[in-house]
Amino acid sequence: MIKWLNRRVSRALIAVFQYALPTVLWLIYRSQRWDIQMSPEAEAYSAGPKPYVACFWHSRILMMAPLYYDGFRIDHKHALSMLVSPSRDGDIVERLAWRFRIKTIRGSGADAPIAATRKMLRALARGDAIGITPDGPRGPRYEFNSIGHKLAQEHKVPLFLCSFSCTRGFLVKRSWDHMLVPLPFGRAVVLIEGPFWVENQSQEDMADRLNALTQRADALCGRPPLEFPNEAERMKALRSLAKARTKHRQRRLDAYAAQQQQQTNSKQAAGDE
Repeated sequence: MIKWLNRRVSRALIAVFQYALPTVLWLIYRSQRWDIQMSPEAEAYSAGPKPYVACFWHSRILMMAPLYYDGFRIDHKHALSMLVSPSRDGDIVERLAWRFRIKTIRGSGADAPIAATRKMLRALARGDAIGITPDGPRGPRYEFNSIGHKLAQEHKVPLFLCSFSCTRGFLVKRSWDHMLVPLPFGRAVVLIEGPFWVENQSQEDMADRLNALTQRADALCGRPPLEFPNEAERMKALRSLAKARTKHRQRRLDAYAAQQQQQTNSKQAAGDE
């Protein structure tokens, strides 16, 4: 009885959180004094018809939805499709995105990269920009491990690098990504650079660029430098990624085996008739 009640209470709290979070973030966003700095090249490209892939660290995701909803205060012409994990945490992000008129692509570069890539290609064909957190959904933080770089490299789509920081806020250091949670009535900075064509640039090169951009945003807001994961944290995150990919492959094999068995049973039933 107590366990059942705890589950019901937990689900109710999660539902309230899902519905309240967009409103809270919008109020925080509107209370900030924003300094939005976008390179002229990025502004010119985003005002045109061609799509792009916008990258920002998982720890800086909270303000990206209201920033996009408010148009970054520039004239961008693209709908945004955000790659969202199919996990329960992804449900919260999907609700947040929906409230800010952002489309979602449920998939994961860790669990199902091929399926996620196909969905993103369809979104690019529609002319949408793609939003990804290249260190998500499991880390290691501040490292490119997603399919975004490969997508941009193979399909000749540029990357945009985005980051924000704020004077009033705190880091959730218990989370793997060191999430930055902004607080109201502070000063905030958004930096956007691009387009970057990555045919000859590695994931490490792009991670270094995005880290430098994030460090610059933090410095403008008087925040300390980024804390990169130690080797033990990196190995734990990489093991988690490997485990997720193994589980996904096994699910695909099980589904294929079940399909084959169903076809065999159908043929046998038809033969018996």
